[in-house]
Amino acid sequence: MLNDNRVSPAPAVALDLTLLAATPSDETRTPSKLSSNQPEEGGKTPLIPIEGVYEVAIKVRDLRSSETFYREVLGLQFGLRDEKRKWLFLRAGGAAGMLVLQEDHGQWPTQHFAF
Repeated sequence: MLNDNRVSPAPAVALDLTLLAATPSDETRTPSKLSSNQPEEGGKTPLIPIEGVYEVAIKVRDLRSSETFYREVLGLQFGLRDEKRKWLFLRAGGAAGMLVLQEDHGQWPTQHFAF
C-alpha cells in the first residue's frame, strides 16, 4: 500500500488457470471442491493454495463507458486512475481485491469473467 491510501499494483504472477477447465473426470466436482485447498479425490493437494483473487485485469475498448458500467451497475468502488496507461483500478469487495480496466484498442481474444 502507498502512504496516501492509493493501492500500488501487485507484481505480475502468471498462473495457468486452465487447470479448472472441465474434463470428463471433473464433471462431478462441486464448486466447494474446486475452491477448497483440501486434497482432492485420489489424494492430490494443490501445488499453490489459492485463498482468493487480489487483482484481475480486463481489457476494454472504451474506458469511460466501461467505468460507468462497472461502478454504477456492478457497484465497484473507485481505487486509482492511471491516465498515462489509461487504466482504472476499481475495488471489488473492499480493499480485498481489485479489478483493473485497461483501455486497449488493439485486437485481443474474447474474455469471460463471472462475478
